[in-house]
Amino acid sequence: LVRRRSQDAMSWQHTARALALEITEVGRTIRASKKRVKFSFVFDGDEGEHIVILTHSVISGKKVISLDGVVVYKSEEKVLGEFSFPFQCEKHLCNLIIDGQEYEYDLQIDSKPFRRLPRTSILDARARARAAKEEHAMRSGSPVEETTYSDFVKGKAGASPAKRRGSKAGAKKGRGRRASSDHSDSSGPPISGGIRP
Repeated sequence: LVRRRSQDAMSWQHTARALALEITEVGRTIRASKKRVKFSFVFDGDEGEHIVILTHSVISGKKVISLDGVVVYKSEEKVLGEFSFPFQCEKHLCNLIIDGQEYEYDLQIDSKPFRRLPRTSILDARARARAAKEEHAMRSGSPVEETTYSDFVKGKAGASPAKRRGSKAGAKKGRGRRASSDHSDSSGPPISGGIRP
């Protein structure tokens, strides 16, 4: 039973989830002659968003592929039929495919087509990763880090609110017991998941 749970946890952490797929026509003279395809996704257990962008000229065949802002492929060769470019993203095998006949685009992640990946939002992905880290910390006996809601939304989960509270306390030092009690009351109770408003 323990082994099965650990295997389920590992498969859960390695699941890719789709955030968005955007296809935009960006040709200068004829807009449909050049397309920009953007795949956004995240891996379970990871708070970071990954973005794969393909810029494809239908007429000349020029292709530029970038992963998280870094160009990983560039070619001006026109390929007849299907085009594919395999690459890795955090130890996961990805494969960007262009159907040469219909000019349909797909990004396979661990052999799964992008349109068949489970859907999520970036906030849900961060909450899921945060919950997994807290569960691991509780099992190992490590202290659970807290974060404010604003830092959580901005993707800065794990920032130390104790330092921020310490700086505020330092600014209020010397104002008496009332200032100290007001500061302790203003923090409020933690929301589920260790996130403070």
